[in-house]
Amino acid sequence: MRVNDALTLATSGCQNCYKCIRQCPVKAINFKENLTRINPSRCIACGNCFIICPHNHKAPRNHLIKIKSFISNGQHMLASLDATYAAYFGDDAGRLPAALRFLGFQVVEETSVGMDALIDSIHETYRQWDRPYFITAGCASANLLIQKYHPELRQYMAPVVPAMIAHGKILKETHGQASRVIHFGPCIASRVENLWFSKVDKAVDSALTFRELEEWLEEDCPHWKELPLQPMDRQGSQRAVRFSFQGNGSFYEQVTPASPRTFVQVEGVAQCREAIVAMERGELEPAFVDISFCRNGCLGGPAFNQQTATVYRRRGMMEKLIEERSSTHQPFHEKADKPKQHLPGFFARTFPDRQVVWKMPPSDRLEEIIKEMGKFKPAEELNCGTCGFDTCRERAIAVYNHMANDSMCLPYMRKKIETISDLIFEHSPNFIFTVNRELKVTSINPASVKHLKIETAEVGVHLAGILDFEDYLEVFETGTSQCGKKVYLESQGLTVIQHLLYIREQDTILAILNNVTREEEKEQELRAVRRQTVETAQEVIHRQMRVAQEICSLLGETTAETKVILDQMMALTLDRAEES
Repeated sequence: MRVNDALTLATSGCQNCYKCIRQCPVKAINFKENLTRINPSRCIACGNCFIICPHNHKAPRNHLIKIKSFISNGQHMLASLDATYAAYFGDDAGRLPAALRFLGFQVVEETSVGMDALIDSIHETYRQWDRPYFITAGCASANLLIQKYHPELRQYMAPVVPAMIAHGKILKETHGQASRVIHFGPCIASRVENLWFSKVDKAVDSALTFRELEEWLEEDCPHWKELPLQPMDRQGSQRAVRFSFQGNGSFYEQVTPASPRTFVQVEGVAQCREAIVAMERGELEPAFVDISFCRNGCLGGPAFNQQTATVYRRRGMMEKLIEERSSTHQPFHEKADKPKQHLPGFFARTFPDRQVVWKMPPSDRLEEIIKEMGKFKPAEELNCGTCGFDTCRERAIAVYNHMANDSMCLPYMRKKIETISDLIFEHSPNFIFTVNRELKVTSINPASVKHLKIETAEVGVHLAGILDFEDYLEVFETGTSQCGKKVYLESQGLTVIQHLLYIREQDTILAILNNVTREEEKEQELRAVRRQTVETAQEVIHRQMRVAQEICSLLGETTAETKVILDQMMALTLDRAEES
């Protein structure tokens, strides 16, 4: 069974609230890669995660595209409306037949027509029942719960199809097997159960919730509330409509006045669990057990979660609908020439074993997982339930079955983060402290106490006695952080890079002072060396220039003397030449 055809998850990231896991009665949701994921083999499609998610990350998969393709291809469309439509659509419920016909449906009937036909089959089955418990099988989530988690109780489940399937079979029997039956109701689980029925006898081709029908009408027939009132092609009797929101109580009273079994009506998760455990242990007296997984029955189905009307208003709508109905019903007779399938009877069904395999870790492995979760002694097993599991050991078993991980334990993650932050705070060489608007220190690390020359590490010390607070006042006044400013702390003889981070939520400044005194001293030493090097270079240059000048001066004198001598030699040479 592909459960995700009924329930799906949004691609947006989970907010780590684990609300859906806490509300999942069978823990079919795990958390991986910042997303919650439904495990199809474990899910009972109750819709609790769909209802409870505060970020609307979960939704039933909409089959509207498939239904519209049926209509566009000209197929004969048959609508089956669960009787609780009167509670969902209120005063506009009478316009639904016209609206559905506008959308492309040729036939519009109440699902309670199928319930009318089923009552006789249930009565006959019950009269022949020789087991202590007779569990009605009208609630799909309850059926899946028993099949998957309490398979030993399958022998007590009434082997009769739900009203949705019965009506689908009747519609196709009447209008032809090629017709397309679409069911509209308050339940998500019914479409999941229909996936199994479709493998045996495709009575219902697709299903939508009332909410999805409402969205379809708003999109393709926005004026539907202005359409005229029209009757349905067929509708159920008083007893069938009453069953839609009161369960089998009235049926039990009417058809089994002398029953050897008591009548037990169960509604909601807690009662379901208690009744199932009681039957498993044999603590419940022989009983006709009518189970509805949703509180208030189908009137509390997932489709109603966004309704503003109270359940009392919904009940009033249903009572009004019942008053308008006839007390008689038209019996359904199966065609005599219809070949029987492998299920006995036209409305018969079976309950296959879908038992969930939940591996139990060896005791040593269980203890190892618990220690990996940071629980080293029983007192550390808080059993707070924030991860979605009732106890730490339950979550350890889920970890063993790959349905949970360590990051889901909020106390463990908080302790881990606090340990890391404490180590950073305690051992950081930076000066870290927080200051409130009164300029009083609210927390301070050891490095600050040591280097800022504070006498005590206790909170409440005023900043004025430590350093200049002008920048801190400016941050409080402007509400803007200051980062990267170099500040010289005169009293301490330190140079720091100052980061003042304004935390608006707490109206506090987180001060982080990076001590760069040693680097500053090295920089000053380096500047002194550079200055001395420049001065030395300049002196060398001056000396070289003087030497050059002296050399040039000497060269000039020797050149002049050489010229005089040469002139004298030339004069003597000329005189001798003339004499000769």
